[in-house]
Parts: sequence; C-alpha cells; structure tokens
Amino acid sequence: VCGGVGRQGSGVYPLYEGGNGAGAHLTGCSPMASNSQRIESFSAAWGEDAPRNDGLGVTEMFDAMRGGQIKAVVLFSDGLALEDDAYGDVNAALSSLDFLLVSSLFDTEITRHADLVFPGTAYTEGTATSTNLEMRVQLLRQAWKPRYDQQAGWQTLCGIATAMGKDGFDFADSSAVFDEASATVDALAGCSHASLDDSSFLAHHASGELGDTTYHFEVIRPNFDGAATANGLLLAPGRVLHQPDTEITLSQRNYLNVIDRIEEIQMHRDDALRHGVSDGDLVEIVGDDGETCLSGRAHVNGGISGMVFATTLFAELGTFIEECESPDPAPLVPSLAIRPIEVKVTSK
Repeated sequence: VCGGVGRQGSGVYPLYEGGNGAGAHLTGCSPMASNSQRIESFSAAWGEDAPRNDGLGVTEMFDAMRGGQIKAVVLFSDGLALEDDAYGDVNAALSSLDFLLVSSLFDTEITRHADLVFPGTAYTEGTATSTNLEMRVQLLRQAWKPRYDQQAGWQTLCGIATAMGKDGFDFADSSAVFDEASATVDALAGCSHASLDDSSFLAHHASGELGDTTYHFEVIRPNFDGAATANGLLLAPGRVLHQPDTEITLSQRNYLNVIDRIEEIQMHRDDALRHGVSDGDLVEIVGDDGETCLSGRAHVNGGISGMVFATTLFAELGTFIEECESPDPAPLVPSLAIRPIEVKVTSK
C-alpha cells in the first residue's frame, strides 16, 4: 500500500493487542499449534509431548467458562477489566467456575471471585524482559525487592507444577527461565539476561523457524455494526508522546504537576455544519453511555466524514492513574477503541 515492503528498515508490523504480545508470540504463547519445528523443540526440552492441537484464544476461553467446558482457571488478572466488552460477561464466566486461582497486585472485583489469591509482583519488583514489535528484546531490571509474600507469575506457575508432581520447574530465578526460552526458541539463541545487561537483542526468525507457515495480506475494511447512532458520528481517539504544535501549561493539583491544555477535536466540515459546530468552538464529546469522555476546541477540516479525531498525550495517563479511586487503575485507563459519540457545543 505504501510502497515500503522490500526496502531496508521498512515492512509490515503485526498490530498485536497488548505491549507484551510480541514476546509472547515469539516464545510460543499462542493458541495456534501449527509450528511443528517449535513443538519438537519444546517436546525435546521438556521430555513431554507438547500439545499439537490448536487451543483457545482468550475470548474463546471466557465463552468456554460460561458454557461449563472450562471448570478451573489460573488467572493473572493485571489489566483485566470486568467491563471489557471483548470478553462478554466476565462476571458470569468467573462465577461459573468450580475453582479460580487469581494472581494479582491488588484486591479487586476479580479477586473477589477467587477461591485462592496469590499476591503478585509489580514489574518494578522483578527482573524480566520486554520485546517490542521490532522484536527487540530489552532487560527490565529490578528496582526493589518485594517486601512481603509477593511472587512473580513464573514462580506461581512453577509452584503449581511442582505441587502436581512435575519435574523441571525448579528455576533459581527469572534468568534461568529465560535461558530455557533461548535454548528452545531459535530466534532467541545466544540471548541471556547477562548479554542484555548493557545492550538489547534483535530477535530474528531463523530459517525454518516458522515451519511451513505462509502469510497472506489483505485489506480489511472496518465494520462498525451496531456503532451507528442517530448522530452518525464515530470517535477515533489517539495517544502520542509529544505534540510540539499544541500549547500546554503545567499547574499543580494535590502537590503534583499536571498538564493543562485544550485538546483539538477534528471534524469534517459537513459534519460540523450538520451539528452546528464552527471552527474554534469549545465542544464536549459524549459517549453512547451519556458520559463526557473528552472536551476541547473544534478544528473543522476536510478529514473523513462521519469520523471525529482527537489525540491526547500519554503523560495525561499519569494524572488519570493518580486521581483514580480504584485500587487497580490499569484496566480503567481509557481505551483507544472507536466508539459512537455525540458532539455538543459548550461555548461559541
């Protein structure tokens, strides 16, 4: 589409959901078991036959919980919101289980469904790795040690496996866990926590690593069934690190510095005319739930008819998290999903 495929430094990036999706897919954390070479590698390392049939994705897992096919779950709940429409009725799914173990940093609505809760660690309390969409692996260093009985996710899983009589889960630390990953995943061969101490590592799929997988690309046109409203407008939100062309000021609130700025709400001229909005008007964006989700100054241009665009700063999330009353604010961070909205003029 853009003429960049085949050129150095360009190409196609998969848009996985979640910041750690790339690393998870790289190490085989996927419901699709089509990579025969990787399955053989895992089977040889573990001394067990690795699953060869496709599993369930997260959405399908919640469906299976509600349907009674899944009866027991170990859930690492950080970032999971009960209100997430993508998973259906999460409350009903968790209530349908015979047994639920939850690992969490906070006591939340999720943990209240649990039969057993393990206190988890924050990312600042452990040493781990992060892999971005470039497949660049970087080391996340421990800032301080857990003060109480918290344990990392890998410790919880290893403890469960050991209690079930399985061998090979006696890792001394997260570095040993990563050593097994680098020994079984060709793309990570030669990488270790020690080698990442002063540099990053660019993971490349070795020849044959992807088996016989063939990739096909197609243009997917968005389908917003059920999103249309009487106003006929959809909000396409964005979030960036820096917008030098937008004026900001800093003020103090509760002894903290916060960003004050007027957001730019971009509308197509035909939509603006239909809704009585003029360039420069102060407006509010109201969601289909009746709540105001954003306010700012209208900028009428020749964008896309039916779409309203607004780009906010990542730094403003710090203010949201600080002022959020929930013990676990992460699942409540405003999403970037396209949604039906109404634009109301508050001042001409």
